[in-house]
Amino acid sequence: EISACLVGSEMCIRDRFIVAREISNGQYTSARLKSQGLQNFTYGRIDVRAILPIGQGIWPAIWMLGVNFNSLGWPACGEIDIMEQKGWEKGKISSALHNLSSSGNTENFAETDVPNSTSEFHVYAMNWNAERIEFSVDGDLFYSYSPATKNSQNWPYTAPQFIILNVAMGGDPVSYTHLRAHETGRNL
Repeated sequence: EISACLVGSEMCIRDRFIVAREISNGQYTSARLKSQGLQNFTYGRIDVRAILPIGQGIWPAIWMLGVNFNSLGWPACGEIDIMEQKGWEKGKISSALHNLSSSGNTENFAETDVPNSTSEFHVYAMNWNAERIEFSVDGDLFYSYSPATKNSQNWPYTAPQFIILNVAMGGDPVSYTHLRAHETGRNL
């Protein structure tokens, strides 16, 4: 069992879960773990086995960001969203790519149903090579991104990226998030 909290930190690892810290009266911080400056990735496969947090207003994500974001900026550095679950749609997850050709509300995305994402573990995966980036849940491919002509606008994915595991708090209503987490006895 792992249990680690940094003094003054906004998150903890407790019993292998990322735990956002309650700051007062049901108000929580967001929490993230990132490999920035520790481990970078260029091509390969990332598998994350996870059970996602329950409750409206909680927005978990597994994503990657180009290590060159300080010099190039976002979205020129490229962002790969391996798994993102919106706080109001607990039965769906999405994967997306952000770059100069499409960012923010990007057109480079797909969703898939994972109805038991908050009650069972699943493997959220991304397989990345020089030609394409593929996304799957439990081995079932649901999205592949491979522009016919790759350039700096649509394919910044030749540079290293670091990984981020994120649990964002917010949305509507945060008080419901607090209630549901305590009702179920689950970590956030």
